[in-house]
Amino acid sequence: MYKNLNVGYLGVSGRHSEVIELALSHGFKGMDLDIDEFAEQVEQNDVAYAKRLIASARIQVGAFRLPFELGDDFARRDSFDADVERAGKLAELAASVNCRAALVRIDPASDEMPYHQNFERARQRISALADVLKPHGVMLGLEFDAVAASRENRAMSFLASFDALVQLVKMCVADNVGVVADLWQIYVGGGDLEQLGLLSPDKIAAVVLSDLPVDADLEQIDESQRLLPGETGCIDAVRALTMLAEMGYEGPLVPKVSREHLGEGGRDALVKTVADRLSDLWKQAGLSSKGRLVSPVKS
Repeated sequence: MYKNLNVGYLGVSGRHSEVIELALSHGFKGMDLDIDEFAEQVEQNDVAYAKRLIASARIQVGAFRLPFELGDDFARRDSFDADVERAGKLAELAASVNCRAALVRIDPASDEMPYHQNFERARQRISALADVLKPHGVMLGLEFDAVAASRENRAMSFLASFDALVQLVKMCVADNVGVVADLWQIYVGGGDLEQLGLLSPDKIAAVVLSDLPVDADLEQIDESQRLLPGETGCIDAVRALTMLAEMGYEGPLVPKVSREHLGEGGRDALVKTVADRLSDLWKQAGLSSKGRLVSPVKS
C-alpha cells in the first residue's frame, strides 16, 4: 500500500510536472494520471516524451478516470462502441506508465430501468470495458455514490451501497474488474470498515480515505463534508490502514478532502497538511514506508 496523490481530490489542480514535484516533496509514492494531459503530450510529441517525467521521477501511477459514467446516457447512446474503443486506447497510453486502473462512476439511479434490469445492463457494459482494458494490464475500478441527493428526482434507485457494488463485481466474469473502496462513501451508504473484507485485495483498484463530521446527517450529507482522515474518528483511519495491511493490499491509498476543510495557504501548503496527517496515521498504524505492518498498533 502506498500514499497516492490526486490533487483534484483536494480541490486544486496542476500539470503532471507540478503534481510530481508536490508528491515527491511530501512523501507520496504515487499519483493519479490526468489522461487528457498525457494524451495531449503524446499527440504533440510521442509516448517516450510524454512519459519521461513520470519515469525519471520513479513514481507509481495509481489510476486515471474514464471520460464518461455508467448510466442511462452511456448505455443508450449510439457512440457506445466508439466510447469502449476510446477506453481501450486510453488504457494503452496509461499502460505505458504502468498505470494500475481506469476508474468509472456508476450512476446511482436510472430514469429508464428498474434495479434488476439496470444491474444486468451494467454488468454487460462493464464486461465490454474490462475486455478492452485487459490486454493492457489495466484494471477497471468501479465507484459507487451513496449520497442521497444524487438520487433525487430520479425514477428508480440503483447501486448506492458497497454491498451492492461488491455483488456486481462478483457477477462480472472478467477478472480485471474491481472496486474503489471509498471509505467515506461506504460509511454514508450505511456500511463500516468490516466490509473491506468482502473482496480479496486484488479486487480493490484504489482506497479513498476521508472522515466526516460527528453530527453529520447521512440523508443530507454531501461531498463538501469530507474531512481530513482521522479528524473526528467517525471513520477509524488507523484501523482501516491496519486492516488493509493485514489483507495484503498493495495498491494506492488516496486522501480526498473538501478544499474548505484544508485551511489557508497555497497548493503546496494544502498538500503538506494532508501529507502530514497521513504520516501521523501511518505511524499510529505501525506501517513501514511501503505500507506494511512492522509494529503493533499503538493504544
